[in-house]
Amino acid sequence: MEPSTSLAVTATAVEFTCFGNARPAGSKTVGRTRDGRTFIRDAQGAGGWMRDVAQAGGIAMMGSSLLEGPLELKLTFYQPRRASHFGSGRNSAKLKPSAPIYPDKRPDLTKLIRAVEDALTGIVWRDDAQVVMQRAAKLYGEPARVVVSVVRL
Repeated sequence: MEPSTSLAVTATAVEFTCFGNARPAGSKTVGRTRDGRTFIRDAQGAGGWMRDVAQAGGIAMMGSSLLEGPLELKLTFYQPRRASHFGSGRNSAKLKPSAPIYPDKRPDLTKLIRAVEDALTGIVWRDDAQVVMQRAAKLYGEPARVVVSVVRL
């Protein structure tokens, strides 16, 4: 009897872009119910964004199995500039010299990362503890989006 041969397709990387304004996963709220049980609640507002990221990740995986082993996660978040960064009148398309180079205001980059990691759990990887290396940036650019790259190490 000859040994059987099987062909397994294993994904080693996935890249995709999710369009929209990134929302932070936010801080967790810890409390107690009236009957004394402890609960943890995520901050409000990131649910729709996380669903969009999960959907984009699922489309990019195209039915492939979850990535296994240690992973590197690269994220680049793009945010549109505020109107106050531009001149007025005939200079409305010109960036003011005083306009910041990087978006150093909210949302917090680490909370944006958390939202993406949580959204991709069970979609791209089994557990976000598999992410052993991260590279992330928050930049100005339009349209608003996040570019995601996950590589198996």
